[in-house]
Amino acid sequence: MYLKIIDINDIETEINVTIENVAEDLLMITINCNHSNKNVIPSYWRLTDVCGIPPLEIGINKESGELENITFYAERRQFKHYNLCDSATINGKVIVETSIFKKTNDYVDLHQGYYISLHKDCLSCVFDNTDTDHIQGVQNNRLKLYTNERNEIIGFSIYNLSSKDIEKIDSL
Repeated sequence: MYLKIIDINDIETEINVTIENVAEDLLMITINCNHSNKNVIPSYWRLTDVCGIPPLEIGINKESGELENITFYAERRQFKHYNLCDSATINGKVIVETSIFKKTNDYVDLHQGYYISLHKDCLSCVFDNTDTDHIQGVQNNRLKLYTNERNEIIGFSIYNLSSKDIEKIDSL
């Protein structure tokens, strides 16, 4: 049960990215979408088949369907070589279907993993078992979400990484 995009608003919002070392061979990457109300308690869609590390989490405002945040972890065994950074793109802020959440601060877990790729100053994350041949991208500032033919989110990329962030990622 993937997150499904139901609307795209023609709005660009600020996207903040933080990359932190949480262990010698593990990075925590957090993407915050600053368009949101700070008092919102998100519901989380998670990928939980990530042996030995916390799940990838996408926080969603259950009331508005807006993306609040994404947190995921990177370690060397998750890296795979692919380049989605140059895929076709439309611009805007996505709104996702929230009926999969029963209440605010709900969790929907999918027993699936993800792969990561670094291409120049772009870090991509694609969910396991995803066909990357027919994807589209929806870009909002530094964040591009990838969708399949059913408008389901199947991954994302972060653009304009700093040289310091790239060094952290390369150190894995």
